[in-house]
Amino acid sequence: MLNNKLNLKESFYFGFNFTNKFFVLTVIPIAIVDIIIFTTMFFYQIHFHGGVLKLLFQLPLTILLIFIIYSGLLKMITRWIDKLEKPKLIDYFSWKWSLLGKYFVVSLLYYFLFSFGLLLLIIPGIYVGIIYFFVQFIVLDQNLLISEIFKKSIELTKKFKWTILIFLILTSSLNMLSNKYFSFFKHINYSIMNIFIYIVPIIVIYAYLFAIINTSAIYFYKNVSK
Repeated sequence: MLNNKLNLKESFYFGFNFTNKFFVLTVIPIAIVDIIIFTTMFFYQIHFHGGVLKLLFQLPLTILLIFIIYSGLLKMITRWIDKLEKPKLIDYFSWKWSLLGKYFVVSLLYYFLFSFGLLLLIIPGIYVGIIYFFVQFIVLDQNLLISEIFKKSIELTKKFKWTILIFLILTSSLNMLSNKYFSFFKHINYSIMNIFIYIVPIIVIYAYLFAIINTSAIYFYKNVSK
């Protein structure tokens, strides 16, 4: 039964407080992942050329790292909601790695459908992004076939499309922001001073925003999936 009383304000209130309460266990791992992704992108720019090589080189690593972050946050939030148990660093590595293959397929399908919809017309892409917004959480949280995961996401988002739209806008904006600061990083001088003045603060701020938005989205998902 979907919780129709759940609102966006409550979700972000939870995400903000959870992130601040467990800053070291939420923001710092995300910042480390962000540094790894940025480093691989920078390495690619130097050693490779062409979109296909970039896809083969960067996408699998990015999906793996997001799998670790989402699985860890999902487990932390589930335990905190159910039992008020404090999150642990091991939560990022305590999931069944057999889920990785299914998560990889689901993520690729979601990104493809979302991107293809945006290329055709913006509105179909947004609609696809909304109805399948929960697939990356469901695959980690429920033992379902891939086709069932997408059907389940449609069911869960049915009554909350405007709320999901806000989450989709925020996550998409954050992704665009990451591309902007990557472009900025390519043009700065990599001195020790610049790393600590520009790079580290920007990455930590990005990780902080990522943590708040995604813990809020996971909290929303956990409530509507009850």
